[in-house]
Amino acid sequence: MRTFILILLACLAAGPTAAQETTRRVRGAIDAVNGNTLSATDRVGNPLTIILKPNTAIVAIVLIMYRIVPPDLQKLQNLPMAKLFTGTGISLVPLLIIAIFIGPALEEMVFRGIAFAGIAARLGPLWAAIITTAIFMAAHAPEKIHYLPGFLDVGLLALTAIALRLKFHSIRPGILLHILYNAGSMVAASFMQ
Repeated sequence: MRTFILILLACLAAGPTAAQETTRRVRGAIDAVNGNTLSATDRVGNPLTIILKPNTAIVAIVLIMYRIVPPDLQKLQNLPMAKLFTGTGISLVPLLIIAIFIGPALEEMVFRGIAFAGIAARLGPLWAAIITTAIFMAAHAPEKIHYLPGFLDVGLLALTAIALRLKFHSIRPGILLHILYNAGSMVAASFMQ
């Protein structure tokens, strides 16, 4: 258990560097697209701050939900995904990399990148947001079906990532939000065992 937490903390230590790089790239992309001389921070605020606020709110909502409607930890620990993380030491590193970094990037590319853009071009951003959020929630149903309030945090994550995509015209802030969410979920799950 301690090894799992130490590995997770090592992965999270890379977070500030990734966040700073994402912030720099988002600012540069906004400047390049708009051709403005004002910095991105002057126009839209600090992207990292904008990402951390909703992520903190989602985590707070999850913690409140867990207090009001506690999950059946026995059911959750018997899920195939939970069983993957029962290993120790170095065997957890690839799983953590996939769950914290690769999975969120791929999901954001598919849901808020390709699917959202395609649907928005035909039906508009509102319908694209509704449809891609519903599909995203359905994709997470196998793990959330055992704790129905869990659909709320997945839905909030999807809607927040869409809002960030619309605000910054990029999926990168959504990827960072998703990485922070998954990392936070891993930390919380390790303390619930």
